[in-house]
Amino acid sequence: MQTDELDVLFRLAFVVLCLGVLICVYNITRPRGIYNAFVNGEEAELDLTEAEIRADEISGAFNNEKKGKQKHNKAKFGRDETSKAENSERVNQAAIEYVP
Repeated sequence: MQTDELDVLFRLAFVVLCLGVLICVYNITRPRGIYNAFVNGEEAELDLTEAEIRADEISGAFNNEKKGKQKHNKAKFGRDETSKAENSERVNQAAIEYVP
């Protein structure tokens, strides 16, 4: 009877170990950026006044649908904690130039 219980415990420990390895591999290989994070729906408003956003990569993060509005006044965008954040004027200019 004890060998069956030990067998079940070893199998359970093996499954937990495999799941732990999968989680570690996922955390190592996953993208570290912000993707499609600040997407406004139709006529939605987003206010990022004085926000500080840091990520390794920002991709497709600030998208607006019809009549969507975003404010980035005094917002700081940066790649990580060691780099200087982009100023909001440059981000706002890029948003103004992009017209879908």
